[in-house]
Amino acid sequence: MKFNATILDQERLKARAYTEAQLIFDKESTRRGRSLQEVRRDCLMGHAAELYLIDHCGFKDDPRPYKDVFDTEDAPAEIKTTRKVKDVHHILRRAKEYMLEDWRKYPKQVYIFLVNGYNGDYELHGIYNWNGKEFV
Repeated sequence: MKFNATILDQERLKARAYTEAQLIFDKESTRRGRSLQEVRRDCLMGHAAELYLIDHCGFKDDPRPYKDVFDTEDAPAEIKTTRKVKDVHHILRRAKEYMLEDWRKYPKQVYIFLVNGYNGDYELHGIYNWNGKEFV
């Protein structure tokens, strides 16, 4: 699965990403020392993949705060993006930690996209499912 962010409705993407960015920035625990500009950049990167799945793959938006999408079978899915393949194991490690925190209601499925920050190309790196102990 590949796409370029230029195919997305840029105004819709920006509005969606900036709304979540403000929620993240307003709490020190989710801000994690980042500036509002950095949080917005990160949200834009992630929301592009979400919006692509919604507009082009039959996924549905998950309206709950900090949640991403429902897949084509109406199961919640977490969407992550990164610029580097070497960061995938960190994403999966953190996903495992979150999954073990019941209060988070973390999805059992994680999609990880690689993004080229220079040209806006996205490629699905993998779909990882919770097996009861880890994402595989």
